[in-house]
Amino acid sequence: SIRVQEMEISTSYLAVRSLKRGTYYLTGDWTVDWPGRFQFAGTTFNYQRSFNRPET
Repeated sequence: SIRVQEMEISTSYLAVRSLKRGTYYLTGDWTVDWPGRFQFAGTTFNYQRSFNRPET
């Protein structure tokens, strides 16, 4: 498995985008997704965001 995590709390948001098509799968095009499970690229991405912890 792969874990992506901010090193510290920031005012920016994690985003996931396709390199080929430029399609955003998580937070993009001026929208911010709520925490939850997202399916793309043949896997499930568990997005966690809290006001007092870094995003994962």
